[in-house]
Amino acid sequence: MMRTWPNEKGEKMWKVKNWVFSGLALASMACVPTSSPADVQTRDIGQRRYILLDPKEVSGPAPLVLALHGGFGSAEGLSKSLPLEGQAAQMGFRVAYLEGIGAGPRRDRARTWNAGDCCGPAQKRGVNDLRYMKGVIRQLQREGLVSSVNLVGHSNGGMMVYRFLCESQFPVASAVIISGSKMVPGCDLPARTRVLLIHGSKDRNVPLSGGRGQGPSRAVYTSFRNSADQLKRGGALLEEELLSEAGHRLGEINAVLRGKLPQRVATFMFGG
Repeated sequence: MMRTWPNEKGEKMWKVKNWVFSGLALASMACVPTSSPADVQTRDIGQRRYILLDPKEVSGPAPLVLALHGGFGSAEGLSKSLPLEGQAAQMGFRVAYLEGIGAGPRRDRARTWNAGDCCGPAQKRGVNDLRYMKGVIRQLQREGLVSSVNLVGHSNGGMMVYRFLCESQFPVASAVIISGSKMVPGCDLPARTRVLLIHGSKDRNVPLSGGRGQGPSRAVYTSFRNSADQLKRGGALLEEELLSEAGHRLGEINAVLRGKLPQRVATFMFGG
């Protein structure tokens, strides 16, 4: 279904650092019912890490959302630009904000994902991000925290969601891809996964029509239409949302959605 909006390896012992996730960041992005502060944990898995948002209202197995930042982003940055705390508490799910591999001695600069033909340090080094994502899921499954797996990614993170859907053979209940492009050949989705594609018509980094973008990667992207059609052929239950006045950034997407991008993501996945 198409909607066009008008202008407007090994796993090691993990360590946990707890702090209060204030929820004030939500105010600029979404209006949701007040809830208790979530437990937010920074966890290590092998040589990598992720941030787990675990609402106090949620106990036992629950849906898990893996959230992937864009190129040069971070887990912490995405937790602020796509805050899902209120929705997670209200709808009963957990969020794992994942983190890509970067450049430099600590691999913490210009973090990216190896999404196939893009992007940056992760793609050049041939980083196995599929293994990292599966490792996070399995770690939380062993703790009895996961009832289903759902994905959301922006830009290079959205491209990584495409790759996970098409190559991992891992059961995924739903996925939201924002400003992304499919950068791997072929696609074989398990069990007719529900997928929402959100893209701005004024996106110059990952153009709707495909081709070379104006972003730092200078990659040549698969068009929105071709990416969507490959998902359909792979068995996806697809919904498309083209935003006529939006560019590439999450802030632009959210502005056209009148501050309701977090709600749009959560309601697509879980209803309500």
